[in-house]
Amino acid sequence: MKRNLLLFSVLLRALAVQGQQPYPPAPSPPGNMVQLEYFFNTDPGFGNGTPITVPTPQPDLNNFAAAIPTIALPQGYYRLYIRSRDVNGQWSHTASGIFSNVVAPVYPTAPPAPVNIVKLEYAIDANLPFGSGTDIPITPGLNVANQNVSISTTGLPAAPHILYIRSQDANGAWSLTNISFFDNSVAPAYPTAPPPATALQQLEYFIDTDPGFGLATSVSFTAGTDISTSFSVNGLANGLHNFYIRSRNNPWSHTTVVPFVVGTVTPVNWLYIRGEIKDNASWIAWVTANEQNSKYFELEHSADGRSFLPIATIAAAGNSSTTRYYSAKHPSPQPGIHYYRIKQVDNDGSYRYSAVITLLQKNGKGITVSPNPVQDYTMVWLEATNPVTLWLFNANGQLVKQQKGNGQWPYRLDMADLPAGKYILEVRNEKQTKQQISIQKL
Repeated sequence: MKRNLLLFSVLLRALAVQGQQPYPPAPSPPGNMVQLEYFFNTDPGFGNGTPITVPTPQPDLNNFAAAIPTIALPQGYYRLYIRSRDVNGQWSHTASGIFSNVVAPVYPTAPPAPVNIVKLEYAIDANLPFGSGTDIPITPGLNVANQNVSISTTGLPAAPHILYIRSQDANGAWSLTNISFFDNSVAPAYPTAPPPATALQQLEYFIDTDPGFGLATSVSFTAGTDISTSFSVNGLANGLHNFYIRSRNNPWSHTTVVPFVVGTVTPVNWLYIRGEIKDNASWIAWVTANEQNSKYFELEHSADGRSFLPIATIAAAGNSSTTRYYSAKHPSPQPGIHYYRIKQVDNDGSYRYSAVITLLQKNGKGITVSPNPVQDYTMVWLEATNPVTLWLFNANGQLVKQQKGNGQWPYRLDMADLPAGKYILEVRNEKQTKQQISIQKL
């Protein structure tokens, strides 16, 4: 039994000695990287890619940076492959990555430098050839947006009209023609001159608070009908005040009020108000240069140029010394001429108006009449240049007016002699093609 155990022990030792393997030899040190190359999408074969210059052969190029140009590649998606070769001629695995150059922007060509505007001209009711309008004297400059121009309407018939204005720069290039509509038929007749004024007997003024007739600060003056004098504002706090003055020539006159500012407070300075018809709506935009104590703006609309109603309210900046841009929308205005103005209201309730602008909303059917309903006359527009004939029928289908035109729109259609009621206006061209629109006579 002992002999067998001893033999088993010897056998285990023999097996243990026989199972131990020798260590392999250490690998050779890595060789320097001496070549780099890259290619896009398709492998041309080892050594046939585009070479990348290796500044100094070294075994580790992990931190090596190289610029690979893609400017000649068409826009699209690409796969970039990169690999290296060591001094022993062994190539590495080929590394790859996907990139895209479809979002690379194309830089636009810089626009030419602006030059001075040297000419301004206008025309009324006829869009004349460039250079044929009435000249408007201006001082040449890059911007004439704040140019104030007085255009005479003397001799124009009382009706809606179209004003065309455009400019020319020093290179001879003309601007787009700006079109604006105005109506001088609503201008009231001048009243009869009043009797000559008699000499004033008493004059008094007060600021902000009325103490009662005859109890305000008296003004010394030489009796007459035209008084010129000055008043002191010493001691008044900075801000907006109201100056009141009245005269007595038995009885007292109305009290005249004039707002004024002490200190640096300034009212709203308007730069412009503009409008356009777009997407079946009137879009009105206005800009202020500075504001003090402004509370809000109201966009007011009128169909006749006389009676205005508010249609939108826009909050104001309050106090600002920078350019402020505002806009408001009048959705779906009826076909015809529309009048718009801006009412600017201060924190103390005082207000002032902008200039009035006009826009023409055309009828989608082709014919536009304004005003409609009609009192004395209406103006008719049509997208046509050929001669046409206007036929006006009453509610019974009877022809009550016929008028020929030469294609110079708009036409004036007088209806003052017709009774109130509904009418159908029919426009016929030389080929007897008809277009109709309903008109209400008040």
